[in-house]
Amino acid sequence: MPSKKSNVNNSGFSNNLIPSFKPASRVVDKYSSVVGFSIVLQIFTLIVVTFILNWLNKIKYCKCTDLPERKFLPEWFSFLAVWVIISLGIFIAYSANASAYPTIFSVLSVIIVIINIVMIVRLFIYIRKLRAINCDCGLSQEENIIYYYLIIVFAFIAFSLLMAIIGTLFAITS
Repeated sequence: MPSKKSNVNNSGFSNNLIPSFKPASRVVDKYSSVVGFSIVLQIFTLIVVTFILNWLNKIKYCKCTDLPERKFLPEWFSFLAVWVIISLGIFIAYSANASAYPTIFSVLSVIIVIINIVMIVRLFIYIRKLRAINCDCGLSQEENIIYYYLIIVFAFIAFSLLMAIIGTLFAITS
């Protein structure tokens, strides 16, 4: 006859009485779909930023592109490419324990998002002015891709703000 397992361990205490302690920090599965989506989104962002930076570098030799709105655009998108690479590395390093993110990284991320919105608006205005003066340096197809991409980004930002306002209103009323 097979023996039954006892709930008593070698020390004489019941296994049911020994509490199991779990860490209080939020632990996320390193291979979850959220982590994968975030990594893919950051890689997509890096590709888009590189595309915009490449376009800005190609058109800088055209005389009609020397407008005041161009100021700091190439520098910003160069910085943004480096930032995305660094943030991707930090995200991957801390993806198993999101609560351990460095605080300075979180603060810098918020500041960079705000500056990025301003620079995206400047890029949109710059492209609109290039279109208004009919500046065609042989890169109008790339310019159109960036222009329509920015329209999609603005729609996403507007939708996100709208949802945040609606969520806040529902939270206040309940």
